[in-house]
Amino acid sequence: MSKRDFFPQRPEANPTIYAYELTDVSSHQGLLKVGYTSRTSQGRIAEQLKTSRIDYKIVYETSAMRSDGRFLQIMMCIII
Repeated sequence: MSKRDFFPQRPEANPTIYAYELTDVSSHQGLLKVGYTSRTSQGRIAEQLKTSRIDYKIVYETSAMRSDGRFLQIMMCIII
């Protein structure tokens, strides 16, 4: 068995953690939507909002990849 078979290369991925706010929805003022995606944040948000044409602003976006190559897993909770 070669080293290449024993240590397979990590697939190309750039998981992203992001947060955005809906800028023109007064009932959602001060609230953030937090997400995790293996695609682009903009593409994922576009999927979520579909044809609603709601304006949004990304307020946080960072890689979910740790320096050692592992993925950062997130837990989300809602505080009422």
